[in-house]
Amino acid sequence: FFFQAEDGIRDSSVTGVQRVLFRSQGEVQYLNQAQLLAVPHPQNTKVLIDPYGKLHGLANLESPNEARSGDGQNISPLLAAADGQYYDFSGSANENEAASLILSFNNPGEEQEAELFIRAKNSGWSSIVNHEYTLLLGKAYRSFRNLQERTSAEKMEKELLKQEIPIKVYAENNGQWEFAGYFPLVGTENFREMVLPVPIKNNKERTVRLKLETAFRFWDIDNAAIDFSKDPDLTPVAVNAISIRHSVKGEVNAALESIDKEYVQLSDQEYVDLSFELPATGVPTTYMLKTSGYYHFEEPYPVKANTSRLQQFKNAGAFNRFSREKFREVEELNAKL
Repeated sequence: FFFQAEDGIRDSSVTGVQRVLFRSQGEVQYLNQAQLLAVPHPQNTKVLIDPYGKLHGLANLESPNEARSGDGQNISPLLAAADGQYYDFSGSANENEAASLILSFNNPGEEQEAELFIRAKNSGWSSIVNHEYTLLLGKAYRSFRNLQERTSAEKMEKELLKQEIPIKVYAENNGQWEFAGYFPLVGTENFREMVLPVPIKNNKERTVRLKLETAFRFWDIDNAAIDFSKDPDLTPVAVNAISIRHSVKGEVNAALESIDKEYVQLSDQEYVDLSFELPATGVPTTYMLKTSGYYHFEEPYPVKANTSRLQQFKNAGAFNRFSREKFREVEELNAKL
């Protein structure tokens, strides 16, 4: 899905009609609900929503004193600003471990919790690795996909973390790395700004250290910072669309008003055009696009499933090893050219 918004959408002076476009590219989309959330907030505050659905207002972002990859390289310049220069999660202590990044910040010594901010996206390489994995499934791909859709969210979350596909975050407390949460998949199209609350109440050191881990080259991270300040009061207001038009079927307002069993389907290159009337709040306001739905890849794989190879993916960290294996194959091929 693509959110096409005017540059000034965060400005309280922006009123009138705002258009949002959903377009399908190379897959079949099933859209269930779409609306905007209007979030009024203080000046100079970046409003983001965490993986648990809680709003955060970031007003005092601090860059890390140091940022090092898992193999010890200083990558601080790559994460200092949102400028398109990124770390590709290619470094780790050894090939059997996930790629990692360690961020160090000054500890104010007063807070119970910090908010980790990153600007990141899934890499183009992760898309290639996923394609190679689905090739292993072959003709069994659709059966596998249908099984996944019947799997509980809790079980799917556990499996994704086991395979190190999200960015897992750990906080160092008393010399031990403690799991603090994770950043979920966001796709490969554009860098996304994300926030994660991180507990630091047990940290008595002068430095707060956070470790980010993921499968080899599965993410690109462009910017990282932390905010130790308290969140302002943030109350979202739902804004329903005044017009929703499908590029082929015409008006579909009723189908996207609520989360139910009615979906709007988008095949390749079809789109839904939504128009919203933005309220005049009188203060800075951030608008967030809230959607519900899912998508299917319909590409056929006319080969038999490689069951012996697929058995290896039952083991933790299999995607990390698979990604490294495929990357070596590409390097060897390039060396021969």
